[in-house]
Amino acid sequence: MPHRSNHRAGERPALLVLRLQNSHLMAIRLNRSDDNTLALLNRWYLDFFHALMLLQKGNLDYIAGRGVIALHRDLGEPWYEHQPQFFRNGRLLLQYAQRQKLERLYFFANHPEVGWCERQVDCGSQM
Repeated sequence: MPHRSNHRAGERPALLVLRLQNSHLMAIRLNRSDDNTLALLNRWYLDFFHALMLLQKGNLDYIAGRGVIALHRDLGEPWYEHQPQFFRNGRLLLQYAQRQKLERLYFFANHPEVGWCERQVDCGSQM
């Protein structure tokens, strides 16, 4: 029997990551990211407070402009399974991403001229 997936062609799970004032990393899972995700993040969530409000929603199914589908809020899944994760450093974040088999990371750079940037996860990555 073939494996069924909710992901369309080109959609892959990713992590959205925000570096906090104390240098810890706050991250949530985005179930469906595609080639337009980075442009949407940079258009609608360009400053720190909008990025923080996005991550406070917990794990997301997908982003559609200003609107998002949050797994807890919109789909009724338990909050404890979808609340943001916190990491002390980039090494722990990368290990988590590799265990979850995530290939994309979207980092918010707290600089107006940079905004969000995308990184690929590979075994040799260092942060």
